[in-house]
Amino acid sequence: MAALSALPNELLSLITSHLDHPRDVLNIALCNRRLHHFVHPDGWKAFLRGRFFVTKLDNDAKTAVHGLTTLHRNWDSKALVARFVDPPQHLISLNSWEKTKWIDPRGQTMGYQPTIDSYDELRGTWTDRKEVLAWSAGTQVVLRIKDTGSKADAYSKSERGEVEDEQRERTVTCGLDAFKHFNMWYTYKIPDSAEGIDDITDMKLLRPHQRNNPATSEQAVFSTASGRLSIITADLDSHITREQHFSTHDQSVEPPKRRSVESLSVSFDNEPLIAAALGDVSLALYSVKHFPSDDASSQEILSEVAPIMPSPTGPPLPGRIWSCNFISNSNVALGLGPTYEPIQVYTVTPTGFHPTPLRRFNIDPKSESGNAGSGGYVPRNTSIYPVIPVPDGVQGVTSTNNIFLSGGYDGIVRLHDLRSPQAVEALYGDTSNHAPIYSLASQGPHRFLAGSSIHSMLKIFDLRYPRTYHSPSFINSSSSSNWNLFLNPRSSSSHRRRTPDSPTYSLSIPSAFSPTVYTGLEGTIQALTFTSVVDEFPDPFLFPAHRGGMVRSQDSGRVDRKKTWDPTGDVLSLGMYEQGEIDGDGLGTGIRLRVQREIERVETGRDGGATTNGGAKKENGVVGVSGLDERWVDAKDEPIDDVGRRWARGRGGMRGRGRTRRR
Repeated sequence: MAALSALPNELLSLITSHLDHPRDVLNIALCNRRLHHFVHPDGWKAFLRGRFFVTKLDNDAKTAVHGLTTLHRNWDSKALVARFVDPPQHLISLNSWEKTKWIDPRGQTMGYQPTIDSYDELRGTWTDRKEVLAWSAGTQVVLRIKDTGSKADAYSKSERGEVEDEQRERTVTCGLDAFKHFNMWYTYKIPDSAEGIDDITDMKLLRPHQRNNPATSEQAVFSTASGRLSIITADLDSHITREQHFSTHDQSVEPPKRRSVESLSVSFDNEPLIAAALGDVSLALYSVKHFPSDDASSQEILSEVAPIMPSPTGPPLPGRIWSCNFISNSNVALGLGPTYEPIQVYTVTPTGFHPTPLRRFNIDPKSESGNAGSGGYVPRNTSIYPVIPVPDGVQGVTSTNNIFLSGGYDGIVRLHDLRSPQAVEALYGDTSNHAPIYSLASQGPHRFLAGSSIHSMLKIFDLRYPRTYHSPSFINSSSSSNWNLFLNPRSSSSHRRRTPDSPTYSLSIPSAFSPTVYTGLEGTIQALTFTSVVDEFPDPFLFPAHRGGMVRSQDSGRVDRKKTWDPTGDVLSLGMYEQGEIDGDGLGTGIRLRVQREIERVETGRDGGATTNGGAKKENGVVGVSGLDERWVDAKDEPIDDVGRRWARGRGGMRGRGRTRRR
């Protein structure tokens, strides 16, 4: 039998692509010199492609494997660092291209409801990326462009005094964050707008492949409650901003009136289309390709349909369109309600929308074959809020995608497949919380997040562990893959402000490679970075060695966790519980609350005796939780505060605040 080292590289690559763990690749490299030369870099490249299906980082495969395996481990152990995302005191105005002072919107009767979009792009190596984050704040669009490559290196050197920095006078609008990434901040104010009247209702960023000048410009499409639908183009080099408009007028009335736009979606094509829900009752289609160049002009609607929301017992219900989303380049899914068919999918043809839906979904499990009134049973009416496509892999959603998720008024997330005769393929629910689902986001091909309407709660589900659709109960075996996170900080003493008890209005994840999840709460944005503060070898993307890496003590040489992870004291301590921790009666009485300790209270690293994903950890008399990151402890082990509580999630004065937005 031929020795492993005698095999050609092609066969070695095939074998390596099927290995389970990075240590298996490393063990091959340790066998002999021949295999060592194969592993660096061909072995790591094969493992990256076979294990993670990543093909565009061949030149930095080993670092990418390090980052991806670390990211997966952090998700499994629920290791995260949470911060509010606050604009700096001054930003660059895209209206005037001058420095302007940031002022939080104050014209709403309650905090603004942010919509978020983000993306990032790899630029040849794992650590060199550009991330773009945008969110709506009342009548403003806030834009943050993060550079982790050459700009971050240059700025880092200038702060250390190694080079003269031409941008020192502009540091009020840019700078390095806690991970030494370079951030530039911009804002765009809708001209002649009034807070509380012209608030932005939805917003989407165009991706680099959809823009004419992806290296120097950014484009965002946004809609408002007063009927404005526009696309803004900001040329960051020439300092030119252009807003172009789409018509939302109802031509069936005299004179034509603008209709509010509650939801919009952009297709994935190089020449994208825009779908928008107008006046809550119709779906309109627009083209970005043929957009006129004159700012004063307005593009007309290419196609428009009005979905019918049937009722099994009478005339159509006065429901509304809650959301619209491209689930592929040719199909748009609508979340509707109240109706017994709260999901409808329309096909885009060369001439516009097909006049009738490709498919309607009756999600009531008691309805036989999805037919209203079958067997004398009258299906119930309900509403579906967000609808999102499920990516085929780490590369994202493809043009032929058929699988999508929906979030319902009943608090259940459903998996649908256009190729299947069944209305629902799988259910994902939480027996302890049946509040409506307001937002959804996919994290890679196996995990998704759901934003609840109450308690500032974020639910995390594993797509591989659903509940059976026809099961009489959600009760199943305990699974730590599904868990709930309270986004309100547990203490306000160390933070400049706290949020009210809010719905989780929006979610965004830049890419499957990104360690960050952005959440939109009432009047604020929060970032969750999945990383462990006790990891001596964290994701190189977060702490690149050439930029100083982590801060270490001069005396002991150990990592100073406070100075490394929380230098400005803005890291939040959150609470969570695992959905599988339920008593046999299914009432959730067995739920055990876990809370995060402050970073300065976690001084024992993985090289200093604390265990990870193993037995329980004990530090400073506090026992950690087996299988979880070292910051998580049982709430009953925490000290009692000055009002006699061990933990408080920071609920505001109105329980479930903001719930009137949905019905």
